[in-house]
Amino acid sequence: METNPAVRVLFANDLFVENEVFSLGHALARGPIAIGGVTWLLSDVHPLEAHARALEVAVADLRCVSAERRLALLCALGAAPPTRIPRHLRLWKALEHRKVPLPEGRRSAEFCAGDESAQSWFGGIAFELSDVQRAAAAVDDGGVAALVVALPTAALAELDTLLSSGWSTDYGMHALPQALVDWVVAREGIVFLFVGRFDDREAGVTGFAAPALVDELRLRRAQ
Repeated sequence: METNPAVRVLFANDLFVENEVFSLGHALARGPIAIGGVTWLLSDVHPLEAHARALEVAVADLRCVSAERRLALLCALGAAPPTRIPRHLRLWKALEHRKVPLPEGRRSAEFCAGDESAQSWFGGIAFELSDVQRAAAAVDDGGVAALVVALPTAALAELDTLLSSGWSTDYGMHALPQALVDWVVAREGIVFLFVGRFDDREAGVTGFAAPALVDELRLRRAQ
């Protein structure tokens, strides 16, 4: 896959100080996990198209520095009363019922969190590079709280530990679930957040990763 020359790429090794990538200081608490970031942006492209194209370029860059990282779509359905239909549908059937365009791939088990008043469902799909655009469409669909991550093979094998704990589904363009970001970054992975909506002139993806991975991606772009 060729890198698109129209994509503008920005780097920052610490997202808790002033930078041109993404400010985490107003959304997350600085903890023991150092978090840097890389943003891939396209100008004057419809945001939905920009998200998919930028994600393709980001994944291509990532594969150039580390071919062994695997892609996964993390899916969550927010808290709802545990009535008969949600209990029957669980996660994957609920998303199919909503016609969310899920990528092909190996699906995890469905994990439930909550109590008698409200329950949330969590799961993941390990997918291949060829299905990046469909994964991007699932994130943009709105029928599920979804994020794309890339993880080393060993970390992907223990993804169930994250899914079984769950995370806050109350996030958007300006915040991410801290527990999820810390878990992925601590395992040398990267979390992708789509940026740019509606009539924004620039749109694309921001990847949250350890500073060492940010440096590898910066070196890749400098070659």
